[in-house]
Amino acid sequence: MNLVGVDENLNPVTPLYSYADRHPGTFAAVAELKAGLGLGSGSGSGSGLGLEAEYHQRTGCPFHSGYALPQLIRIGREEPERLRRVRHWQSLVGFCLSQWRGPGPDPNPNPNPKPNPNPNAGDKPDP
Repeated sequence: MNLVGVDENLNPVTPLYSYADRHPGTFAAVAELKAGLGLGSGSGSGSGLGLEAEYHQRTGCPFHSGYALPQLIRIGREEPERLRRVRHWQSLVGFCLSQWRGPGPDPNPNPNPKPNPNPNAGDKPDP
């Protein structure tokens, strides 16, 4: 997946992260995800497949650096300041469309709402 991070005004604040990512940190994140899920250990559920191959067969998704999760893990570790400036992640197509036609409604208008200090204020007891 191609990703670009944008700020609240849809201005890019990251480079384009490509599905063809070859960064060593992304490969390390893939290996950690596999290890954390117990994949690649060689034994499946009796199907004759290893756990990783079995997962791939069930979901259709192999674990590799082209998916967003390993890329985002790496960016969070190696580029935390850049990551903090991102308000939304967009695909390359979504980014181009937003630049051509302008922003749509904000899908996350209030990401940090203030909690109500008195949540029961105004509530009337049941009769």
